[in-house]
Amino acid sequence: MLSARRRSGDREAKGVEGLNALLETVHRLLEGRERWRAEAKRRGLLSVPKPAPAPALMVVDGAVAEQPTLGVRLYSACACGLTPSGKEVILYDGENVGSAKEVKARMIALELALLSALLEEYPEALALADGSCISHLSTLSAAGMRVEDWPKDLPPASWGRDVARSLRLAITSPRAVFVPKEESGPVQTRGVMALLLEPGELYGPRPVEADLHLGSERYAPGVLRWYYMLPSRNVVKLETLRDHPPAEALAAIGAMSGYEGVPSVLVLADRVAKDRARAGLRLARECLLQSLPPETLMPLLGPYRS
Repeated sequence: MLSARRRSGDREAKGVEGLNALLETVHRLLEGRERWRAEAKRRGLLSVPKPAPAPALMVVDGAVAEQPTLGVRLYSACACGLTPSGKEVILYDGENVGSAKEVKARMIALELALLSALLEEYPEALALADGSCISHLSTLSAAGMRVEDWPKDLPPASWGRDVARSLRLAITSPRAVFVPKEESGPVQTRGVMALLLEPGELYGPRPVEADLHLGSERYAPGVLRWYYMLPSRNVVKLETLRDHPPAEALAAIGAMSGYEGVPSVLVLADRVAKDRARAGLRLARECLLQSLPPETLMPLLGPYRS
């Protein structure tokens, strides 16, 4: 009993300690805010994007739904694209089993395939894509995917005739702006920027030396740029290979009410993708049940997650 109380007391003490450290960090940021802003303006890193006409905009996001069974775990991965006219375009994975790492990689492969197809089909439109070029390629590489032996069971039309060319277009197109939803590492830069920026401001670029490659294929040997924009309440992080993000994309993001640092149109694509992934999982479940002998038809499946 005493040991449990001691552990509880230690946790509370650590919690208070962490809160005090956070408050101290916030206090220091606010104290130096005006100095930081003046220096950022002097270096040309802080600006207010000029008004631009509303662009033809498309978005791409993906989702995975999963459900445990008696012996395996079923998955359904898909990518969802919204065209400039608002039409849904869905790509489903051809596999429903595998490791979580493989399934996530296949979902990203579908996202990049769909992004490439939309960039080719709508040459005047800009694209907002979920995630980061760096994390996407890292996930594909960690799952053992290589361009030279790309999985053949992805939807046949997803990569067109040339996988390498399509992947290069998705990763390096100046019309694609990637919007990471999360940040890795101990420092959450978006939270810091929320304290330092005024609504409507753009901070950047922050050059990132990144070796973008997948197997023997190498992409964009130049420097990747990160930008941070505060449309209203939540900071949006942007990733592009251009010296400046497209003004039209910034205008579109600025007009959207962000949700947890994600433009609302990407939130919509995320919701649609999750719904379609769950629909694919229900179909996979039905196929599994139909393949079982009648005497085994029992509640083998638990609740799905997405």
